[in-house]
Amino acid sequence: MSLVELLVGLAVAAILTLQSLPALRHWIDHRAVQDHAELLRSSLRLARAQAMRRDSEVTVCALVPGLAAEQPACARDSKDWSSGWVVFVDAGQRGQLEEGDQVLLVQQGLPQQGRMLSTLDAITFLRLGVSSSASARFTVLPPGAGASALTHPLQLLVCVNKPGRPRLVADTAC
Repeated sequence: MSLVELLVGLAVAAILTLQSLPALRHWIDHRAVQDHAELLRSSLRLARAQAMRRDSEVTVCALVPGLAAEQPACARDSKDWSSGWVVFVDAGQRGQLEEGDQVLLVQQGLPQQGRMLSTLDAITFLRLGVSSSASARFTVLPPGAGASALTHPLQLLVCVNKPGRPRLVADTAC
């Protein structure tokens, strides 16, 4: 094998690699959105199941950014769930994590997962498993999506209906 053949082979490999990078980035962003949405959906399912099992209200709320997982707190009036969420048995005032409430799950957000915006700052499942609000929508956006981007080709929605069932929707409306 001569040096010229080796250089031509390396050049072809470099061109093919550069051509595949956008597709690879698209696939990585798609997986990040899919994983983030699935993680939230499973947390909502856990909250609903625990509400029925424990015969008590269970709430899922957005986490305050920057707090340690050992001392979670609900972000009030925040529709940005990108920092993560907490699932807890809500024995006190509905939608507020207070002393005495049992924390079931703390899920911290990761920057590489992208952004998550919601119509609610907290969702509570009642004893029968129904949602205390009319419905909820969580928009999961890929990493790098701007703060004002409410639609993106890769976005997924996690929709929760009044009976409390979460589902994934690959559209702009539930």
